[in-house]
Amino acid sequence: MDSNQKKQLLDKYWKAETSNEEELVLKNSSEQLDSPEKEYFDLLNQLEAQSLDASFDDDLMQKISTPPSMSGWVVYKNNYKLIAASIVLVMVAGLLIFNFQKQKSTPLAMEDDPKKAFEMTKKALMMISSRLNKGTDYTNELVKFEQTKSKINKLEN
Repeated sequence: MDSNQKKQLLDKYWKAETSNEEELVLKNSSEQLDSPEKEYFDLLNQLEAQSLDASFDDDLMQKISTPPSMSGWVVYKNNYKLIAASIVLVMVAGLLIFNFQKQKSTPLAMEDDPKKAFEMTKKALMMISSRLNKGTDYTNELVKFEQTKSKINKLEN
């Protein structure tokens, strides 16, 4: 095989366009190829020559068919962190629910006398009203500012 045929055949091989017969020719004539291609095809020939023993299949099938033996203690020993975290999570959830129900059941202010309850409500509403009235003071000042601004604009026009 001359060098042009080798190059053409190698180009076809690397483009995955060779037939089985052409690949066989390349593998058989690897001694005539350059160093990188020679090493590659020699390696391919070595890989094809390798085979597994018959005992490999038997050993593999025996390992697959034998189930792993784990006692109950080993399962708990391997999962102790998961079990402990679950217990802590359940306890925290129980405490949160208990405290939420306890807070929900206690009223804010309990008065049996209707007059005292009315006075407490009146005080609370007056406090809220006084805080809301502070905002109206500022808006009154803004209204005065707008009125003055409009007067100045009228004088300029």
